[in-house]
Amino acid sequence: MATILKRNDLASELLDMVPRYDSHKLTWQNSGGDTILHEAAKSNKTAEAATAMLARAPMLLSMTNRHGDTTLFTAASSGKTKIFKLLHGEVCKTAQGPDLKTFLERDSKSTILHKAGLLMR
Repeated sequence: MATILKRNDLASELLDMVPRYDSHKLTWQNSGGDTILHEAAKSNKTAEAATAMLARAPMLLSMTNRHGDTTLFTAASSGKTKIFKLLHGEVCKTAQGPDLKTFLERDSKSTILHKAGLLMR
């Protein structure tokens, strides 16, 4: 809820309340398969919270929802350039070669460029 409400301060406070040994709980998904990072990827105002989430649970970056969208794909389809650039930077640090395809193509084979292009119309 803190990320949906675009409250970086509250999101950071809540993250701090989760013990380090329970960081796996940060990867839980809602009924649509979205993680807390998917929710943060929908707004430029939650970049600070997204950075804190990735510091605690880096595996969030490669998790997909039920549509096969990574958080990078979610940011592109939401048209949020600031959070997209942040997530893209993190992807470039960690993914290379065939692994990069996970971030650029969803299960239906539509690409991140298709999704971002639809926003330009």
